[in-house]
Amino acid sequence: MDARAEARAAGGGALDARVIAEWRALPLDAVMRRFRLVPGELRGHLTVVPEARWLKSAALQRFFAEQTIDHDADHEADLAVILLAVA
Repeated sequence: MDARAEARAAGGGALDARVIAEWRALPLDAVMRRFRLVPGELRGHLTVVPEARWLKSAALQRFFAEQTIDHDADHEADLAVILLAVA
C-alpha cells in the first residue's frame, strides 16, 4: 500500500505514527541534513508537474498552506525550546 492510500485508510494516524517513529530514530545531524535537502527536492519534483495540477489548484494551495506555513505556527513554542536547547 502506498503512503497516500495508507493515510486514507487509517485517517493519517498510522502514517503519522510511522513517520514520527522513523524521524525519532534518526541522529540530529541526519534530521538537519533532511531539513536542508527536502525543500530543494520538493521544488525539483514540482518543476516536472504541470502547474495546473498544483499551482493553480485552490485545494492544493490550501493543503500546502495548512501543512507548512499555517501548521508551523502551531509548533512555534516547541521550536523555540528546541532552538534554545541546541544554541
